[in-house]
Amino acid sequence: MIGLAPLVVVALVLAGVYAAGHHSRHPASPMGPMGLAPRMRQTSHHPSRPTGAHSAAAHQPRTAAPSAEDTPLDAALADWCAAGLITDEQAERIEAYEHNAIELARAVNTTALEPAPAQRRVPFIAEALGYLGGVLGLAGIVLLMARYWPDMSTPGRLAISGGSATALALAGLMVHEGEPALTRLRWFLWLLSSTVGAVFAGVLGAEALGFHPADKVALVVATMVTVQNAAFWWWRDRPVQQTLTLVGASTLVGTFVAQFTGVGLTGLTLVAFGVALAVTGWRSLTPAPELTALVGAATMVVGSAMSSSEWHGWGMALMLAAVGAILISAAWPGDVCDRGVRVALTVVGCAGALQAVPSAVGYFSQQAGILTGSAVWLAGVGLVSIGNRRVARAPLVLEVLGGVGVVAGTAVMGFESVAVATLAGLATAVCLLALGAAPGRVLMSLFGSAGLLVNVPWSITHFFPGEGRVPVLIIACGTVIIAIAVWMSRMGGRLRDELNR
Repeated sequence: MIGLAPLVVVALVLAGVYAAGHHSRHPASPMGPMGLAPRMRQTSHHPSRPTGAHSAAAHQPRTAAPSAEDTPLDAALADWCAAGLITDEQAERIEAYEHNAIELARAVNTTALEPAPAQRRVPFIAEALGYLGGVLGLAGIVLLMARYWPDMSTPGRLAISGGSATALALAGLMVHEGEPALTRLRWFLWLLSSTVGAVFAGVLGAEALGFHPADKVALVVATMVTVQNAAFWWWRDRPVQQTLTLVGASTLVGTFVAQFTGVGLTGLTLVAFGVALAVTGWRSLTPAPELTALVGAATMVVGSAMSSSEWHGWGMALMLAAVGAILISAAWPGDVCDRGVRVALTVVGCAGALQAVPSAVGYFSQQAGILTGSAVWLAGVGLVSIGNRRVARAPLVLEVLGGVGVVAGTAVMGFESVAVATLAGLATAVCLLALGAAPGRVLMSLFGSAGLLVNVPWSITHFFPGEGRVPVLIIACGTVIIAIAVWMSRMGGRLRDELNR
């Protein structure tokens, strides 16, 4: 037995060397999720298995002696099958799942390691050169026209303007839209073509066709701009051509209707056309819907302003209604339109309100101050109510506009009756202060304080005429100011917290 010890040691050493070499020739399989490899050895399939306890013979393939190629997944599946936790079919499905997970991970890693394509700089140089060439070409055309235009005949003028417009259109068509820089260059060339094309249409209408009234020449120019840019746009993502098409279409509708009717009906037609464009953009039925909504809303405001120039009262009411509809659409709750559409409608609505509200209030207050002030006051109450309910997109903005409307409405009543205006203003200020005491409505207290500062001196001046009112006026104003200062010192933290929400 002692003599056999060296032989046993040598055999163990040889076995270790053989095992190390075999392992280096067969590396471990890639591991799947949770450290389990996706491969497993073939097992025999059984058409049916009894539920509950399983016989040892049924799991004989899974409980065979492990080989060098077995993985942790093989061993785990064999143990689970032997314990009756899963069947052979379920084991094969687990194996397939792990294999797919490994393949997907490899694909993702391979894609992530691929180098990003190199950025191309040539299109930007081409874009800059295109801008320079387009500007120089347009400047040359303008100088040529300024020098020789009076001496040219009508065919010569048409040939120069029409040929330049065609050349610029073909140049833009030859520029491919594969790169953003080249896309912008195409838009720019087509913009120049549209500009020169408008000159061609003006010469055609004024000289070739003999249209002397300016509105007929404008009709020809609007038709040319609309048709040309519609062909350039072709319902693609080309915002410059889309804007020119929509603006040209609005101008075309207005100039066409103006041939047969007056300014009032023309403005009313533009309002209807603007509503159609605004609704189309609001529902995102065109590329760049914010541009469609912007042009439509602007057309509504312009059309209502035209109607007010002929129908003063009804036109101003139409203008107020158009501006109100635009702002309501912009503040409509829910995800009913794109954010860009909301921004476009808000910008146009606020710009229209700055023009419509003061002029309408000034006009109607001279005719019926109490009625006009009551309408403004009711509109302010409605905005405050909507803002307090938090059902709109911008409740704070609505509360501010409503508070201004409530205070201004009582002031407008003073054009007809100072007594009614001051009493209504004091009552409104007290109500706003009471409303501001409720949680989440502290902003109303600011407007209530402003109402007191305006209406207390005004009411004293009206109800206490003469020099004896001066001490009363000073005492009352001082009392109101002190009360507001005390209130602000006590409510400063609450005001800051609620406005920062």
